[in-house]
Amino acid sequence: MRSPVLPRRTTLERGGWLAFILVTRIRGFGALYEFVEWFAALALEPEGGDRFPGAQGDVWDAPSDGLEAGIGASAALALLARLHDASRTKVRANLTRA
Repeated sequence: MRSPVLPRRTTLERGGWLAFILVTRIRGFGALYEFVEWFAALALEPEGGDRFPGAQGDVWDAPSDGLEAGIGASAALALLARLHDASRTKVRANLTRA
């Protein structure tokens, strides 16, 4: 399936801009989830949305979740990028042999 936002055949090479785009997309999806969680809290209890179980009583829940998503995305990108590239090379070699 082709991504409408970041096509497979792009001029972006491994490195700076590609890593930046990937991490910001992951953080963006995390922020979208936080908005959904917030709207659900307001819909379920308009006056006490902060007591919604998703917030866990922490006023810093959304910012800390965003920070953790960014750290996790960066760590995964740094630790797994070479493994992913090797796997894609292996699959590509198997496809050309078949």
